[in-house]
Amino acid sequence: MVHNALDYLLQNAPPIRTAVARDSPEWKDFVAKPSLKFVLRLLTGLAHSHVTTQLALAADSIPLFHHLEQISSDEHVGSLAENLLEAMRGHPKVLPCLNLDSFWTITNS
Repeated sequence: MVHNALDYLLQNAPPIRTAVARDSPEWKDFVAKPSLKFVLRLLTGLAHSHVTTQLALAADSIPLFHHLEQISSDEHVGSLAENLLEAMRGHPKVLPCLNLDSFWTITNS
């Protein structure tokens, strides 16, 4: 279930180029997808106190979650992404990956 939800996000999310790209039409379309908020809630629930899920999410999705966290929308996608990142903080191997400095290095390259 976790891998299916991650696949959905990674296949549908536009590429993360810069922090400004959040206002692009492709990001607006992605954020407006009705399923996005449910996928984020699902992953948040599964990640809470579950190490295997936290590690699976940390493998290649953290930049996407940080990007979503910065988005303000009527669907509250930013808050949902923030809640997901908070749920992932439970594992010591995941915590360093959640560092915003590493995220901004990736997106500004």
